[in-house]
Amino acid sequence: MNNSSGINFERAFTFMFQEDEWVMKFVIGVLMAVLAIFIIPGIILQGYVIAIARRVRNGQQPELPEWEDWGKFLSDGFAYMIAALIYALPMILLVICFMVIFLFGVAGADAGGGSEDALAGLSLLMVCCLTLFLMLYALFMIAFLFVGTVNYIRKGSIGAFFQFGYLWKELRANLGRYGIVAIAAFAASMVGSIIPIVGSLWSQYATGHFLGQLARGEVGLGNDFSETALHDLT
Repeated sequence: MNNSSGINFERAFTFMFQEDEWVMKFVIGVLMAVLAIFIIPGIILQGYVIAIARRVRNGQQPELPEWEDWGKFLSDGFAYMIAALIYALPMILLVICFMVIFLFGVAGADAGGGSEDALAGLSLLMVCCLTLFLMLYALFMIAFLFVGTVNYIRKGSIGAFFQFGYLWKELRANLGRYGIVAIAAFAASMVGSIIPIVGSLWSQYATGHFLGQLARGEVGLGNDFSETALHDLT
């Protein structure tokens, strides 16, 4: 089922059940998801999702890869996790700074006998401002991480996550396409959460397929995706 965006939603939601040996590939994925609490299996699983996206982008069959290239899964997953951590770093640092300022404020008020009402009012104002900023930053962070992942699928270098000018042009050129995929991926995660682990794994595989379709660059930029094509759109 395609639409004007060129995204095949039906294929993304069902491809994992239409291939040979899909049961075993799914079982191994479930095992990785269960063991994700030990971090490394979770990183490997993320790398496997990127492998799905890369195969979809390149038109390789089967789209659901064999669980063989563990080193590549680990390196791709690690690159994604590092990028996500760096993206989230400003939020983490801001929260830490807020906590330090708040604690010093409480200590200063106790020592100086300041008004508790004034401190409570100031704290509430700071919390509201911080929450608003974090929400806005999280929105931009998720958007750029999503586009950055597509860029990484194309280029294979961790630096692809941080070409912010390039990512901004890509997002602007295909805003509708990214938006509809983000909504579909979010909906899949909500549906998948009904069945713990198995459902979540299904939604991850579907998201991988969506990322692969986006990485083809079929709409807006054409199949020959390049810096020149992006420059021409600005």
